[in-house]
Amino acid sequence: MINEKIKNSTLFGFSSGLVGIQFVWSLVIANMSGIFALFKAKDSELGLLWIVPSIIGLIFPLLIGYFSDRTSTFLGKRLPYIITGTLVTAITIILWPLVSSLAMAAIMLCLFTIGMNTTQQPFRPLVSDIVSKNQYTSFYAIQTIMIGLGATLAFIMPWILKSNVIANIHISNIPTSIMFSFFIGAIVLITSVAWSVISVKPYLLISNQKKNPDDVEKNSGQILNAKNTIIKIFVAQFFIWLGTFSFLVYLTPVIRQVILHNYQNLIEQCAIITGLVSAAYTLVSIIFAYLIPIISQRIPRKIILVLSLLAGGASLGSIYFINRELYLFLLMIGIGVAWAAFNSIPFAILSDCIPNKKMGFYMGLSNVFICLPQILVSLFIGLILEKFLKGNTVNIMLLAGICYIIAAIFVQLIHDTETCKIQK
Repeated sequence: MINEKIKNSTLFGFSSGLVGIQFVWSLVIANMSGIFALFKAKDSELGLLWIVPSIIGLIFPLLIGYFSDRTSTFLGKRLPYIITGTLVTAITIILWPLVSSLAMAAIMLCLFTIGMNTTQQPFRPLVSDIVSKNQYTSFYAIQTIMIGLGATLAFIMPWILKSNVIANIHISNIPTSIMFSFFIGAIVLITSVAWSVISVKPYLLISNQKKNPDDVEKNSGQILNAKNTIIKIFVAQFFIWLGTFSFLVYLTPVIRQVILHNYQNLIEQCAIITGLVSAAYTLVSIIFAYLIPIISQRIPRKIILVLSLLAGGASLGSIYFINRELYLFLLMIGIGVAWAAFNSIPFAILSDCIPNKKMGFYMGLSNVFICLPQILVSLFIGLILEKFLKGNTVNIMLLAGICYIIAAIFVQLIHDTETCKIQK
Protein backbone atom coordinates (compact mmCIF):
# COMPACT_ATOMS: atom_id res chain seq x y z
CA MET A 1 0.00 0.00 0.00
CA ILE A 2 1.20 3.49 -0.77
CA ASN A 3 1.59 5.44 2.47
CA GLU A 4 1.82 8.94 1.06
CA LYS A 5 -1.42 10.82 0.44
CA ILE A 6 -2.64 10.55 -3.13
CA LYS A 7 -4.22 13.60 -4.76
CA ASN A 8 -7.98 13.57 -5.31
CA SER A 9 -7.46 14.15 -9.03
CA THR A 10 -5.51 10.88 -9.16
CA LEU A 11 -8.19 9.08 -7.15
CA PHE A 12 -10.75 10.19 -9.73
CA GLY A 13 -8.58 8.57 -12.40
CA PHE A 14 -8.45 5.32 -10.43
CA SER A 15 -12.25 5.29 -10.14
CA SER A 16 -13.11 6.45 -13.66
CA GLY A 17 -14.07 2.94 -14.75
CA LEU A 18 -17.05 3.11 -12.42
CA VAL A 19 -18.59 5.77 -14.68
CA GLY A 20 -18.92 3.24 -17.50
CA ILE A 21 -19.83 0.40 -15.15
CA GLN A 22 -22.66 2.32 -13.54
CA PHE A 23 -23.70 3.76 -16.92
CA VAL A 24 -24.53 0.32 -18.29
CA TRP A 25 -25.86 -0.99 -14.95
CA SER A 26 -28.27 1.94 -14.76
CA LEU A 27 -29.33 1.56 -18.38
CA VAL A 28 -30.35 -2.01 -17.67
CA ILE A 29 -32.00 -1.27 -14.31
CA ALA A 30 -33.96 1.68 -15.70
CA ASN A 31 -35.07 -0.05 -18.88
CA MET A 32 -35.33 -3.81 -18.26
CA SER A 33 -38.72 -3.65 -16.56
CA GLY A 34 -39.98 -1.68 -19.55
CA ILE A 35 -38.38 -4.13 -22.00
CA PHE A 36 -39.93 -7.07 -20.16
CA ALA A 37 -43.30 -5.29 -20.34
CA LEU A 38 -42.77 -4.86 -24.09
CA PHE A 39 -42.69 -8.65 -24.34
CA LYS A 40 -45.95 -8.89 -22.33
CA ALA A 41 -44.48 -9.61 -18.88
CA LYS A 42 -46.87 -8.82 -16.02
CA ASP A 43 -45.89 -6.56 -13.12
CA SER A 44 -46.16 -9.53 -10.76
CA GLU A 45 -43.64 -11.46 -12.92
CA LEU A 46 -40.88 -8.83 -12.82
CA GLY A 47 -39.35 -10.16 -9.61
CA LEU A 48 -39.12 -13.70 -10.99
CA LEU A 49 -37.43 -12.47 -14.17
CA TRP A 50 -34.67 -11.00 -11.99
CA ILE A 51 -34.17 -14.15 -9.88
CA VAL A 52 -31.36 -15.80 -11.90
CA PRO A 53 -29.36 -12.56 -12.29
CA SER A 54 -29.73 -12.07 -8.54
CA ILE A 55 -28.32 -15.54 -7.86
CA ILE A 56 -25.44 -14.79 -10.21
CA GLY A 57 -24.83 -11.58 -8.29
CA LEU A 58 -24.79 -13.59 -5.08
CA ILE A 59 -22.13 -16.06 -6.20
CA PHE A 60 -19.84 -14.33 -8.69
CA PRO A 61 -18.56 -11.42 -6.53
CA LEU A 62 -17.62 -13.89 -3.79
CA LEU A 63 -15.68 -16.03 -6.26
CA ILE A 64 -14.05 -13.05 -7.97
CA GLY A 65 -13.07 -11.60 -4.59
CA TYR A 66 -11.62 -14.89 -3.35
CA PHE A 67 -9.55 -15.56 -6.47
CA SER A 68 -8.44 -11.96 -6.98
CA ASP A 69 -6.94 -11.99 -3.46
CA ARG A 70 -4.74 -14.84 -4.66
CA THR A 71 -3.95 -13.51 -8.14
CA SER A 72 -0.50 -12.18 -8.96
CA THR A 73 0.18 -10.67 -12.40
CA PHE A 74 2.01 -7.70 -13.87
CA LEU A 75 -1.41 -5.98 -13.76
CA GLY A 76 -1.80 -6.65 -10.04
CA LYS A 77 -4.62 -8.59 -8.33
CA ARG A 78 -7.75 -6.93 -9.65
CA LEU A 79 -7.16 -5.53 -13.14
CA PRO A 80 -7.25 -8.87 -15.05
CA TYR A 81 -10.80 -9.47 -13.79
CA ILE A 82 -11.85 -5.89 -14.50
CA ILE A 83 -10.60 -6.09 -18.10
CA THR A 84 -12.16 -9.52 -18.81
CA GLY A 85 -15.53 -8.55 -17.36
CA THR A 86 -15.54 -5.32 -19.35
CA LEU A 87 -15.13 -7.15 -22.65
CA VAL A 88 -17.90 -9.65 -21.83
CA THR A 89 -20.27 -6.87 -20.77
CA ALA A 90 -19.59 -4.70 -23.83
CA ILE A 91 -20.29 -7.57 -26.22
CA THR A 92 -23.52 -8.41 -24.38
CA ILE A 93 -25.04 -4.94 -24.51
CA ILE A 94 -24.08 -4.51 -28.18
CA LEU A 95 -26.03 -7.70 -28.99
CA TRP A 96 -28.99 -6.78 -26.75
CA PRO A 97 -31.10 -5.05 -29.45
CA LEU A 98 -31.31 -8.37 -31.32
CA VAL A 99 -33.56 -9.95 -28.67
CA SER A 100 -36.99 -10.84 -29.96
CA SER A 101 -38.67 -12.61 -27.02
CA LEU A 102 -39.06 -12.50 -23.27
CA ALA A 103 -36.85 -15.61 -22.87
CA MET A 104 -34.04 -14.05 -24.91
CA ALA A 105 -34.25 -10.83 -22.89
CA ALA A 106 -33.94 -12.84 -19.65
CA ILE A 107 -30.92 -14.79 -20.98
CA MET A 108 -29.15 -11.60 -22.04
CA LEU A 109 -29.75 -10.16 -18.58
CA CYS A 110 -28.01 -13.20 -17.07
CA LEU A 111 -24.96 -12.89 -19.36
CA PHE A 112 -24.80 -9.19 -18.68
CA THR A 113 -24.87 -9.80 -14.92
CA ILE A 114 -21.93 -12.23 -15.15
CA GLY A 115 -19.84 -9.71 -17.04
CA MET A 116 -20.75 -6.78 -14.83
CA ASN A 117 -20.05 -8.58 -11.55
CA THR A 118 -16.67 -9.67 -12.86
CA THR A 119 -15.90 -6.05 -13.74
CA GLN A 120 -17.35 -4.20 -10.78
CA GLN A 121 -16.46 -6.34 -7.76
CA PRO A 122 -12.66 -5.76 -7.88
CA PHE A 123 -13.01 -1.97 -7.75
CA ARG A 124 -13.79 -1.85 -4.02
CA PRO A 125 -10.88 -4.03 -2.78
CA LEU A 126 -8.66 -2.18 -5.25
CA VAL A 127 -8.88 0.73 -2.79
CA SER A 128 -6.80 -1.06 -0.16
CA ASP A 129 -4.22 -2.14 -2.74
CA ILE A 130 -3.14 1.40 -3.54
CA VAL A 131 -4.53 3.87 -0.98
CA SER A 132 -3.49 4.54 2.60
CA LYS A 133 -6.00 3.84 5.36
CA ASN A 134 -6.70 7.48 6.18
CA GLN A 135 -8.01 8.02 2.64
CA TYR A 136 -10.55 5.18 2.59
CA THR A 137 -13.56 7.41 3.25
CA SER A 138 -12.46 9.91 0.59
CA PHE A 139 -11.78 7.21 -1.99
CA TYR A 140 -15.11 5.44 -1.48
CA ALA A 141 -16.87 8.80 -1.66
CA ILE A 142 -15.11 9.52 -4.96
CA GLN A 143 -16.16 6.11 -6.22
CA THR A 144 -19.74 7.03 -5.33
CA ILE A 145 -19.39 10.29 -7.27
CA MET A 146 -18.22 8.37 -10.33
CA ILE A 147 -21.09 5.91 -9.89
CA GLY A 148 -23.48 8.86 -9.75
CA LEU A 149 -22.02 10.42 -12.89
CA GLY A 150 -22.40 7.18 -14.82
CA ALA A 151 -25.93 6.61 -13.57
CA THR A 152 -27.05 10.16 -14.35
CA LEU A 153 -25.71 9.95 -17.89
CA ALA A 154 -27.47 6.62 -18.39
CA PHE A 155 -30.80 7.76 -17.02
CA ILE A 156 -31.03 10.83 -19.26
CA MET A 157 -29.61 9.16 -22.38
CA PRO A 158 -32.95 7.87 -23.79
CA TRP A 159 -34.37 11.38 -23.34
CA ILE A 160 -31.39 12.93 -25.15
CA LEU A 161 -31.65 10.45 -28.02
CA LYS A 162 -35.39 10.84 -28.48
CA SER A 163 -35.19 13.00 -31.61
CA ASN A 164 -36.82 12.85 -35.03
CA VAL A 165 -33.70 11.32 -36.55
CA ILE A 166 -33.45 8.56 -33.95
CA ALA A 167 -37.20 7.99 -33.85
CA ASN A 168 -37.28 7.18 -37.58
CA ILE A 169 -34.70 4.41 -37.25
CA HIS A 170 -36.16 0.97 -36.53
CA ILE A 171 -33.89 -2.04 -36.03
CA SER A 172 -35.61 -4.17 -33.39
CA ASN A 173 -38.62 -4.37 -31.10
CA ILE A 174 -36.75 -2.41 -28.41
CA PRO A 175 -37.42 1.36 -28.54
CA THR A 176 -34.75 3.02 -30.68
CA SER A 177 -33.69 5.56 -28.04
CA ILE A 178 -33.05 2.76 -25.54
CA MET A 179 -31.21 0.66 -28.14
CA PHE A 180 -28.81 3.47 -29.06
CA SER A 181 -28.27 4.12 -25.35
CA PHE A 182 -26.98 0.55 -25.05
CA PHE A 183 -24.56 1.08 -27.96
CA ILE A 184 -23.24 4.26 -26.38
CA GLY A 185 -22.99 2.42 -23.04
CA ALA A 186 -20.56 -0.11 -24.53
CA ILE A 187 -18.30 2.71 -25.75
CA VAL A 188 -18.41 4.57 -22.42
CA LEU A 189 -17.68 1.34 -20.50
CA ILE A 190 -14.60 0.41 -22.52
CA THR A 191 -13.23 3.96 -22.54
CA SER A 192 -13.66 4.63 -18.83
CA VAL A 193 -12.26 1.26 -17.73
CA ALA A 194 -9.24 1.77 -20.00
CA TRP A 195 -8.63 5.10 -18.23
CA SER A 196 -8.75 3.36 -14.85
CA VAL A 197 -6.29 0.68 -15.95
CA ILE A 198 -3.84 3.27 -17.27
CA SER A 199 -4.18 5.38 -14.10
CA VAL A 200 -3.84 2.51 -11.61
CA LYS A 201 -1.01 0.49 -13.14
CA PRO A 202 1.93 2.76 -12.13
CA TYR A 203 0.71 2.86 -8.53
CA LEU A 204 0.30 -0.92 -8.43
CA LEU A 205 3.95 -1.29 -9.46
CA ILE A 206 5.00 0.96 -6.56
CA SER A 207 2.69 -0.67 -3.99
CA ASN A 208 3.85 -4.17 -4.93
CA GLN A 209 7.38 -3.17 -3.97
CA LYS A 210 6.29 -2.09 -0.47
CA LYS A 211 5.32 -4.21 2.45
CA ASN A 212 1.67 -3.76 3.31
CA PRO A 213 1.43 -2.66 6.97
CA ASP A 214 -2.15 -3.88 7.21
CA ASP A 215 -1.03 -7.44 6.60
CA VAL A 216 1.43 -7.14 9.48
CA GLU A 217 -0.80 -5.35 11.95
CA LYS A 218 -3.99 -7.28 11.35
CA ASN A 219 -4.40 -10.93 12.15
CA SER A 220 -7.21 -13.41 12.63
CA GLY A 221 -7.70 -12.30 16.22
CA GLN A 222 -8.34 -8.74 15.16
CA ILE A 223 -10.82 -9.94 12.55
CA LEU A 224 -12.70 -11.77 15.31
CA ASN A 225 -12.71 -8.60 17.42
CA ALA A 226 -14.21 -6.72 14.50
CA LYS A 227 -16.84 -9.36 13.70
CA ASN A 228 -19.65 -7.53 15.52
CA THR A 229 -19.09 -4.46 13.38
CA ILE A 230 -18.92 -6.55 10.21
CA ILE A 231 -22.12 -8.46 11.05
CA LYS A 232 -24.06 -5.27 11.81
CA ILE A 233 -22.93 -3.71 8.56
CA PHE A 234 -23.99 -6.81 6.65
CA VAL A 235 -27.42 -6.83 8.31
CA ALA A 236 -27.84 -3.12 7.59
CA GLN A 237 -26.88 -3.72 3.96
CA PHE A 238 -29.46 -6.50 3.76
CA PHE A 239 -32.29 -4.14 4.69
CA ILE A 240 -30.87 -1.27 2.63
CA TRP A 241 -30.87 -3.36 -0.51
CA LEU A 242 -34.16 -5.05 0.29
CA GLY A 243 -35.67 -1.58 0.05
CA THR A 244 -33.45 -0.37 -2.79
CA PHE A 245 -34.09 -3.32 -5.09
CA SER A 246 -37.84 -3.05 -4.51
CA PHE A 247 -37.60 0.63 -5.42
CA LEU A 248 -35.50 0.01 -8.55
CA VAL A 249 -37.60 -2.84 -9.92
CA TYR A 250 -40.95 -1.17 -9.33
CA LEU A 251 -40.14 2.48 -10.05
CA THR A 252 -41.21 2.06 -13.68
CA PRO A 253 -44.56 0.40 -12.81
CA VAL A 254 -45.18 3.08 -10.17
CA ILE A 255 -44.62 5.84 -12.72
CA ARG A 256 -46.84 4.07 -15.22
CA GLN A 257 -49.54 3.64 -12.59
CA VAL A 258 -49.36 7.00 -10.80
CA ILE A 259 -48.13 9.42 -13.48
CA LEU A 260 -49.29 7.84 -16.76
CA HIS A 261 -52.41 6.17 -15.32
CA ASN A 262 -51.65 2.73 -16.80
CA TYR A 263 -51.57 3.73 -20.46
CA GLN A 264 -49.77 0.72 -21.95
CA ASN A 265 -48.94 2.47 -25.25
CA LEU A 266 -46.61 4.92 -23.51
CA ILE A 267 -43.79 2.47 -22.74
CA GLU A 268 -41.04 4.65 -24.22
CA GLN A 269 -42.37 7.77 -22.50
CA CYS A 270 -42.52 5.85 -19.23
CA ALA A 271 -38.88 4.78 -19.70
CA ILE A 272 -37.85 8.38 -20.32
CA ILE A 273 -39.67 9.66 -17.22
CA THR A 274 -38.11 6.84 -15.19
CA GLY A 275 -34.70 7.88 -16.46
CA LEU A 276 -35.20 11.55 -15.60
CA VAL A 277 -36.52 10.76 -12.13
CA SER A 278 -33.58 8.42 -11.55
CA ALA A 279 -31.18 11.07 -12.83
CA ALA A 280 -32.56 13.41 -10.17
CA TYR A 281 -31.55 11.17 -7.26
CA THR A 282 -28.16 10.33 -8.79
CA LEU A 283 -27.37 14.03 -9.25
CA VAL A 284 -28.15 14.58 -5.58
CA SER A 285 -25.94 11.60 -4.70
CA ILE A 286 -23.00 13.14 -6.58
CA ILE A 287 -23.26 16.37 -4.62
CA PHE A 288 -23.69 14.66 -1.26
CA ALA A 289 -20.91 12.13 -1.91
CA TYR A 290 -18.53 15.05 -2.46
CA LEU A 291 -19.55 16.45 0.92
CA ILE A 292 -19.27 13.20 2.90
CA PRO A 293 -15.46 13.35 3.50
CA ILE A 294 -15.80 16.98 4.61
CA ILE A 295 -18.74 16.35 6.92
CA SER A 296 -17.14 13.19 8.37
CA GLN A 297 -14.31 15.31 9.80
CA ARG A 298 -16.82 16.76 12.28
CA ILE A 299 -19.68 14.25 12.42
CA PRO A 300 -19.15 10.48 12.84
CA ARG A 301 -19.64 8.80 9.51
CA LYS A 302 -22.06 6.24 10.96
CA ILE A 303 -24.29 9.14 12.09
CA ILE A 304 -24.15 10.54 8.57
CA LEU A 305 -25.29 7.15 7.30
CA VAL A 306 -28.10 6.89 9.87
CA LEU A 307 -29.50 10.34 9.05
CA SER A 308 -29.17 9.68 5.32
CA LEU A 309 -31.09 6.41 5.57
CA LEU A 310 -33.85 8.10 7.56
CA ALA A 311 -34.11 10.77 4.86
CA GLY A 312 -34.25 8.11 2.17
CA GLY A 313 -36.83 6.08 4.08
CA ALA A 314 -39.05 9.12 4.53
CA SER A 315 -38.82 9.93 0.81
CA LEU A 316 -39.63 6.38 -0.26
CA GLY A 317 -42.59 6.18 2.09
CA SER A 318 -43.90 9.53 0.88
CA ILE A 319 -44.23 8.26 -2.70
CA TYR A 320 -47.33 6.48 -1.41
CA PHE A 321 -49.06 9.82 -0.90
CA ILE A 322 -48.24 11.67 -4.15
CA ASN A 323 -49.95 11.82 -7.53
CA ARG A 324 -47.89 14.38 -9.45
CA GLU A 325 -44.61 14.11 -11.32
CA LEU A 326 -43.14 17.23 -9.66
CA TYR A 327 -43.54 15.78 -6.18
CA LEU A 328 -41.83 12.58 -7.30
CA PHE A 329 -38.81 14.60 -8.43
CA LEU A 330 -38.65 16.41 -5.08
CA LEU A 331 -38.67 13.13 -3.17
CA MET A 332 -35.60 12.01 -5.10
CA ILE A 333 -33.55 14.39 -2.91
CA GLY A 334 -33.81 12.16 0.15
CA ILE A 335 -33.23 9.02 -1.91
CA GLY A 336 -30.12 10.58 -3.49
CA VAL A 337 -28.68 11.47 -0.07
CA ALA A 338 -29.22 7.91 1.13
CA TRP A 339 -27.76 6.48 -2.09
CA ALA A 340 -24.53 8.45 -1.67
CA ALA A 341 -24.15 7.40 1.96
CA PHE A 342 -24.84 3.67 1.67
CA ASN A 343 -22.65 3.32 -1.43
CA SER A 344 -19.60 4.69 0.36
CA ILE A 345 -19.68 4.73 4.17
CA PRO A 346 -20.32 1.00 4.85
CA PHE A 347 -17.36 0.04 2.65
CA ALA A 348 -15.05 2.53 4.36
CA ILE A 349 -16.00 1.11 7.76
CA LEU A 350 -15.52 -2.46 6.50
CA SER A 351 -12.10 -1.62 5.07
CA ASP A 352 -10.93 -0.55 8.53
CA CYS A 353 -11.85 -4.01 9.88
CA ILE A 354 -10.31 -6.22 7.19
CA PRO A 355 -6.66 -7.02 6.30
CA ASN A 356 -5.63 -6.26 2.74
CA LYS A 357 -4.89 -9.90 1.89
CA LYS A 358 -8.56 -10.80 2.52
CA MET A 359 -10.15 -7.62 1.24
CA GLY A 360 -11.49 -9.12 -2.00
CA PHE A 361 -13.17 -12.02 -0.21
CA TYR A 362 -14.85 -9.87 2.44
CA MET A 363 -16.02 -7.33 -0.11
CA GLY A 364 -17.46 -10.24 -2.06
CA LEU A 365 -19.12 -11.48 1.12
CA SER A 366 -20.54 -8.00 1.60
CA ASN A 367 -22.10 -8.34 -1.83
CA VAL A 368 -23.92 -11.47 -0.65
CA PHE A 369 -25.96 -9.24 1.68
CA ILE A 370 -26.72 -7.00 -1.27
CA CYS A 371 -27.84 -9.79 -3.60
CA LEU A 372 -29.66 -11.96 -1.03
CA PRO A 373 -32.42 -9.36 -0.60
CA GLN A 374 -32.61 -9.10 -4.38
CA ILE A 375 -33.38 -12.82 -4.51
CA LEU A 376 -36.02 -12.49 -1.80
CA VAL A 377 -37.63 -9.61 -3.68
CA SER A 378 -37.52 -11.65 -6.89
CA LEU A 379 -39.18 -14.64 -5.22
CA PHE A 380 -41.81 -13.01 -3.06
CA ILE A 381 -42.54 -9.43 -4.07
CA GLY A 382 -44.78 -10.47 -6.95
CA LEU A 383 -46.79 -12.72 -4.62
CA ILE A 384 -47.05 -9.95 -2.02
CA LEU A 385 -48.13 -7.50 -4.71
CA GLU A 386 -50.88 -9.77 -6.01
CA LYS A 387 -52.16 -11.29 -2.75
CA PHE A 388 -51.77 -8.50 -0.21
CA LEU A 389 -51.29 -5.21 -2.05
CA LYS A 390 -54.05 -5.70 -4.67
CA GLY A 391 -51.65 -4.95 -7.52
CA ASN A 392 -50.96 -1.45 -6.21
CA THR A 393 -47.22 -1.04 -6.80
CA VAL A 394 -47.09 2.24 -4.83
CA ASN A 395 -47.43 0.19 -1.63
CA ILE A 396 -44.04 -1.36 -2.39
CA MET A 397 -42.43 2.07 -2.04
CA LEU A 398 -43.85 2.29 1.48
CA LEU A 399 -42.35 -1.08 2.38
CA ALA A 400 -39.01 0.03 0.90
CA GLY A 401 -39.00 3.08 3.15
CA ILE A 402 -39.57 0.91 6.22
CA CYS A 403 -36.56 -1.22 5.22
CA TYR A 404 -34.34 1.89 5.19
CA ILE A 405 -35.48 2.82 8.70
CA ILE A 406 -34.70 -0.69 10.00
CA ALA A 407 -31.24 -0.46 8.39
CA ALA A 408 -30.64 2.87 10.14
CA ILE A 409 -31.29 1.20 13.51
CA PHE A 410 -28.61 -1.43 12.86
CA VAL A 411 -26.12 1.20 11.65
CA GLN A 412 -26.61 3.11 14.90
CA LEU A 413 -25.46 -0.02 16.78
CA ILE A 414 -22.15 -0.18 14.88
CA HIS A 415 -18.89 0.60 16.70
CA ASP A 416 -16.90 2.68 14.22
CA THR A 417 -13.24 3.39 14.99
CA GLU A 418 -13.48 6.72 13.18
CA THR A 419 -16.23 7.76 15.61
CA CYS A 420 -13.85 7.22 18.51
CA LYS A 421 -11.21 9.40 16.85
CA ILE A 422 -13.65 12.29 16.38
CA GLN A 423 -14.86 12.05 19.97
CA LYS A 424 -11.27 12.25 21.25
